Amino acid sequence: MLLHSGKADNHLIGAIGLGSSNDFLKPFHTFIKDVPVRINLNEPYQLQDVGLVKYIDENNIQKVKYFIINASFGITAEGNWKFNQPDIILKWLKKTNTEFAINYAAISSILGYRNKKMTFGYNDIQKTEFISNINILKTPYVSGSLCYRQNIHPDDGSLGLNICLNMNKTALLHTLLKLEKGIFVTNAKKLSTLVTQFDLKSLMIAYLYTSIAIFFNELYVISPLRQQTNRYLIP
Repeated sequence: MLLHSGKADNHLIGAIGLGSSNDFLKPFHTFIKDVPVRINLNEPYQLQDVGLVKYIDENNIQKVKYFIINASFGITAEGNWKFNQPDIILKWLKKTNTEFAINYAAISSILGYRNKKMTFGYNDIQKTEFISNINILKTPYVSGSLCYRQNIHPDDGSLGLNICLNMNKTALLHTLLKLEKGIFVTNAKKLSTLVTQFDLKSLMIAYLYTSIAIFFNELYVISPLRQQTNRYLIP
């Protein structure tokens, strides 16, 4: 499924880094009064893929969402949800130090997380596993200092898929520390590849996080093809 809402030059997007992580703007190159901004000074625009999420919600209604940065399930999704629904400690940390606040949300999510049994598919592969974390990328930057260093580009027509399978809390904490250094080494419990489509089915209500939490029983994530009419322009 592709975006067919008109030609790309009808959709111009810019960005100013007023958020907590500003992953869309990374790596930071241009600033206005110490605030990172997305401005392309060398070309009039840059093409940007838009991810499409089709899902069945908790009321068994099919819905559609879009994303231009990343989508996540598991630890990252729950950490983002906690960050946006902060307890007293996290509220104080968000005002004091954003990086500490992101790490606090991530660690508290790991300590309280239970792996969820899911069926997922990509690149003609179907598996049923206990899922710890899934990151679906249009930028290698996930949250704060976490980074996959995956060869993914804004306009390559692909999604970066990174999955952690059935990890205990120690392994998840170790993965978190490694991702702060941009390290994600694949093994039997870590999958990393490029895809154009990914599907996920849950036996229970779960949620995927893009810019908002999506509660679902079943979802499909699709990246647009490499055609200008299926992309937004970043000035």
